[in-house]
Amino acid sequence: MLLCTRRELTMIAKNLQPRRYSVSSSPEGMADKNQVTVTVGQLEFVTGTGRLHHGLASTYLGNMPKGAFIPGTVRTMQSNFHLPDDNTAPIIMVGPGTGIAPMMGFLQEREALLKKHVKLGPAVMFFGCRSSTEDYIYQAELEAYLKSGALSNLQCAFSRETAQKVYVQDKIWENRDAVWKLLADPRCTVYICGDARSMAPDVKRAFQKVAEHCGGKSASSAFNMVAAMVEGNRYLEDVWAACDRTAL
Repeated sequence: MLLCTRRELTMIAKNLQPRRYSVSSSPEGMADKNQVTVTVGQLEFVTGTGRLHHGLASTYLGNMPKGAFIPGTVRTMQSNFHLPDDNTAPIIMVGPGTGIAPMMGFLQEREALLKKHVKLGPAVMFFGCRSSTEDYIYQAELEAYLKSGALSNLQCAFSRETAQKVYVQDKIWENRDAVWKLLADPRCTVYICGDARSMAPDVKRAFQKVAEHCGGKSASSAFNMVAAMVEGNRYLEDVWAACDRTAL
């Protein structure tokens, strides 16, 4: 056992890196415009050596009592990850797990626009989690947005409820005709948030496959179509390296 003083520990331990979370609210939809929300999943997984690992920041936040305080900052990132300026432009959102966070902000803002009688384009959401009874976060809110019209279509992939695991990319392919109808609109913007390692590449391939099958494009043309959307800031990703693929 290594014994050391607090001073010695601070000298040999690495500084903790800041945790950055996507804001899951919109000032347009908040009663207090100085209030923001974030969506944090408590990280827990077994390492290769069999040790149960708890995420440092997420566990700390999850164990905080209601009303507790923690220092933090809200930063405006240099990013195009926001709703299109044209409110009638169609949008497709893909946010499995806590990747739904920025999409909830979008929907909150669209709800506020509806209350101002602003005409909105269609908005489709692809959400994924393990089970409809285990980790279907924001279920009530999503259903309310469907009812109000802020959300046009909601497709959920519950990966552990069937013998064959189903993910968001599978739901995109399953709804390929409806997806292509939106993708074919030159104003359509696609938003992806979540796992950068597996989910994001799989989702991109799913959209390319839709363009091939429904748009009659060759593989190279479908690839170029999505690449052009990326270049034109109409295919936007807010992704991070995930530690546990089974969480999606």
